Amino acid sequence: MKGNSLLMIQRFCYQVINNSSIKTKNMLRVILSLFILSQYSQVIRAEIYDLGGLYTQHYRDGRYADWGEYSRIGAQLAISKINASNMLGEDKLRMKPENIIDYHCWTENIKAMMTTLAMKSIIAITGAECSAPAAMMANFGQKFEIPVFSYGANASQLSSAKDYPWFLRVVSPSEFYEGYLIDLATHFKIDQIAYFHTTDPWGEGANKVIQQSTKNKNIKIIKKYAFPRDTSQAAIDEYVRETANLNIKNFVITTPTPDTVKIFKAMHKFGINKPGNTLFAAEMIIDREDKRAVEGSIGYFAPIVRLPKSNLLAEYMEDLKNFTNKEIDINSANFIYSALSYDHIMLIANIIVLIKNDEKMVSRRLLYDYMRLVSFTGITGSISYINSSNDRLHTPIQIMNSHGAHPNGAMNFIKIAEVNQKTGQLDIDEDKILWPGGISDYEY
Repeated sequence: MKGNSLLMIQRFCYQVINNSSIKTKNMLRVILSLFILSQYSQVIRAEIYDLGGLYTQHYRDGRYADWGEYSRIGAQLAISKINASNMLGEDKLRMKPENIIDYHCWTENIKAMMTTLAMKSIIAITGAECSAPAAMMANFGQKFEIPVFSYGANASQLSSAKDYPWFLRVVSPSEFYEGYLIDLATHFKIDQIAYFHTTDPWGEGANKVIQQSTKNKNIKIIKKYAFPRDTSQAAIDEYVRETANLNIKNFVITTPTPDTVKIFKAMHKFGINKPGNTLFAAEMIIDREDKRAVEGSIGYFAPIVRLPKSNLLAEYMEDLKNFTNKEIDINSANFIYSALSYDHIMLIANIIVLIKNDEKMVSRRLLYDYMRLVSFTGITGSISYINSSNDRLHTPIQIMNSHGAHPNGAMNFIKIAEVNQKTGQLDIDEDKILWPGGISDYEY
């Protein structure tokens, strides 16, 4: 109870006591004292649940990651909303700056970072958006018995709750994304491609999807390039140069954003982005990217989570606009990643609510016990799970098309297709498509 309510009850009880016999007065005083003590102790016992964060703020090469900034903003806006709405009653969520580590979307020193955070009085690790390091975080989460929640790691290997029991994510595995690129290629009657992928866990997972999808659709992979993350620009230039010499026209890319940027820079260098060619990539490149990458990527297609229209989404857009003092582009990768990050914090809050509803003390172990029982509607749509999986069920997917960049450097992505939730098929709006070479017509 609030202090004012307690004071009113206290005054009323004193009036009753004053009108009672001596024996009754003594008994009522004892009862009143115990009642007030118990109620004040509830207020005193209000908990602060601290979160740890492993977020990408800079890539390994020092470049700033805009999407990482927006993901942290999304997380903080979620915490503010949870606390302001008293979603957890008197209890609060908190993520202190000293508990947020920039891990550069890389595997190096993950053990040391996880050990540092696990030794603190935090109840969960958040962020974990890159798949290869997220797999390591999940393993250390199991070792230290601390839940790890991800807003973006979508490698297929992370699906298993048996293999990664202390891990959960608000996205679906890569096959729910990359497979639709091949569906789109099939729609345009493409029958052969060159394929680029990295050899990290996410890249290998995507590779399996592309291999199976192209086999199912009778699309031939005529050249395949597999390489480690952060391969040099010179090496990638040689791969792309070879495709130009072979006059290959259709390209599928499942590499992390930094490598995807290098591929698009090489495509610009060797004149790949031209009418008659098609480009498909797993990642949306971010704002204020190298001009050569932007020009080399015009007309490419990329899958990402679709954000259903709702009052929750509209409210979040307004909150983000007020926080950043910038106009909001709902189709930008930055916005979508911020929304997913918001929801992965809301996921934790909803788990805490389940625990509190059962009148139990919130702990790392109980977060683990309850985390796949949660079901709620977030700003990115419905979020729920089954016990055997770490994957969000029924994630809505859309396909974006790059129209280049705005004068201020912000990328201009347009939705040209979405997955029909009833049929599982793509609904495509061809009139909105811009093709490589900056043309609006494509014969197929």
